[in-house]
Formats: sequence, structure tokens, C-alpha cells
Amino acid sequence: MQALTWKNLKEALAHGSMLRIQQHLEPTGSGGLVYPPTYGGGGHIFREAWIEDERRQIVVLDSPQSQSNRIEEALLAAHRRGDIRYPDIEITVPSPMGQEHYSILQLSHRVYDAALLLTEQDGIPFKRTDVGKAIYGARLERATGLHVHAPVTLVLGGWDSHSGGGPLSAKIPRVVTSEIVGVDAIPAQRGAVKFDPMDIRKGAGPVYESQDPERVFELDKKHAKEKKDKNPSDVGLGNVPSTEERGASIRYALQSSLVSLAAVRRLRFEDDQGQLDLQRDRAGQVSTVALGLYGLLAQMEAGYFLRSGCDLIPTSTPTLEVVGRTLEEVEHFAIGPNDARALLERSLEEAEEVGLAWRRETMSVTADDRLQVLVRRSRETAQAEEE
Repeated sequence: MQALTWKNLKEALAHGSMLRIQQHLEPTGSGGLVYPPTYGGGGHIFREAWIEDERRQIVVLDSPQSQSNRIEEALLAAHRRGDIRYPDIEITVPSPMGQEHYSILQLSHRVYDAALLLTEQDGIPFKRTDVGKAIYGARLERATGLHVHAPVTLVLGGWDSHSGGGPLSAKIPRVVTSEIVGVDAIPAQRGAVKFDPMDIRKGAGPVYESQDPERVFELDKKHAKEKKDKNPSDVGLGNVPSTEERGASIRYALQSSLVSLAAVRRLRFEDDQGQLDLQRDRAGQVSTVALGLYGLLAQMEAGYFLRSGCDLIPTSTPTLEVVGRTLEEVEHFAIGPNDARALLERSLEEAEEVGLAWRRETMSVTADDRLQVLVRRSRETAQAEEE
């Protein structure tokens, strides 16, 4: 199969609808057992979906939001080991435990995270720095500031909901969407026993909650905080059997990843005078697609250990589909992380030629007094809860 070329990528952006990768994955657990993420109330998300022209029962194994985080993790790892260069912003938080450092790629809302508004560089609030002004002034139709200083925002989207812009604040739609679901999902019941080699039995109790939090429990009722009887297993002693409605059995998993070329074509990239130019727009659009494609492939290359009890393995190497104006126009290409990285590097060279170069150095900012206090108090609270 032919590998995706630079010419293919540019033609796809000019005329196509989307890039698509559908990856079949096998669970490594016996009987197709996996542990999906739990949401409010401790449940998993089961729903019906059309898979291969059939209505099937699926369970969500990795949501689009979680997949976005994994893409950012893969990009940050690639940047730190020197595979790619990325215009990172790093927040330093002085704390009693030593300095803490966070990349903007690790924050929940990316460059629009509220924490970034609580930082400064050389005493200047981040929002008032040249980089901050460029970022917060960017919009879908004038996206140069984001391309130069925070390009992953153009790929995964973002909403500036914290800086007070109201209905006029920036809202950048995601152009890359990925999700992993388990197909033909059946809710599973898990049984577990914590084995106690000391063989402390139920009859060795009762025990009572202690007035002294360090002692946890008492055997003598007169020293108890509460007079309610408890079993030794309630305080972690003895064999503790449990049965939980948790997990699912699946036939296989399916990762569906899309890059919307129609959405990318809406991005415009103004020059220093605020003027727009088709060549400049195309260069910014191609580099946005290339970054999204590399992020997807790098995330796939990192593997599919989604969480404890949910380890998946691909059944084959990924194939990229380039979907034209209709579903009658689909071309298939081989693609790997090295191919995607080469396309990204080529796209950045072209973007630089028209004045759309990424910022080359990592920008360092420091938490202001408010963020430092919040972090310190949070660490103190966490320590107290553990004691």
C-alpha cells in the first residue's frame, strides 16, 4: 500500500472531507474482560451504536476528551525527547516541597486553563505579555496567535471561558476527534477476595471506632468513639470477599479517529497587518492537519494501556482513509508515526516561509501569589487527609 505523501496531504486538504483511521483492538483480558472508566455514581457508559451496519451494544472505553489528553501526553513526550519541537509554555509553582513544573499540554483546558491567568513573567501577568495578547486575541478567522504559540488548541479545540470575554470570547472547535469503544459489550460482575494470612475471623470481633484517630479502632467498647459494632473486615483485617457490578466483556474494541478537513478549512491566518492570503491560510491549515495526524499516530504508537484492567492490542497496523467529497471517493494509505512526523516537519518549513513559524523556545512563567497559596493549601489538605 502506498504511503501518504506530501502531495496527497495537500490535495486532501484542498478537496477532501476528512482523514479517518479505524483501528480494531483486542482485549488482553480473558474472555474479553475490560474495565471501562467509571462516571458519576460509579457506572460505565453503555449504549447502542451502529457498527458495521448493525445495531450493537457498546461500552465507552476512552472518551474523546480522554483521547485528547492522551494525544497531548504523546506530543509532550515527543517534544521532551526531541522528536519534534513544540512551542510549549511551562508553569513553575514554588512550594514548600520544592518547585513544581507543569506544561500547558498537561492542563485541563490547555492554553485557556484558568491557572495560566494566575501566572506572570518578570512581574507581568501572562495575559499582558506579547504571547498572552496574541493567544487571547486569536479567533477562528484570525488564528495566527494560536498557530505560533499554542497550535494544539487548533487541533483539539478550546474555549476561553475564564478571561471575561463573555459571548465574544474565543471558541475554537476541535478538528480531531477520537474515541475507543468496546463492541458487543456485556456488563460483568467481578468477584474478589483479599486473603489474610493471619486468618483473623469475624468471630474475633467486634471492633469499635476509636476516639484516637491514629488508633483507628478499639476492642474495648469504653474507649470507643461510637458504640456501633464493626467486624474486623470493616477495618481491613481478615479475608474480605466482595462482588461488584464492574467491568464489561467485549468481542473487540474499535478506535475511530477523524480529522475534519472541512473544519480545518475554516481557519484563517492573518499577517502582521491583519491581512489574509490564501497561500498563508493553506500553509497554516496543512500544518494543523499534520500536527493532528502526528498526535494521533504518536498516541497509537505509545500503546493502549488505558487503565488497570483495560489493556488492548491492535490487530494490524493502522491504515489512513482519505475521504473525498463523498463516501464514494475513499483512498487508502499506509501511515506510521515516522511518516506523520516527516509530514509535520515539511509543513512547518512551508509555514515558516510565509511567516507562520512556531515559537522556537519554551516560554517560562511563574505562579503568582494566589496560585502559590492555592497549591500550598491543597498540598497541606492532602497531607492532612492522609494522616
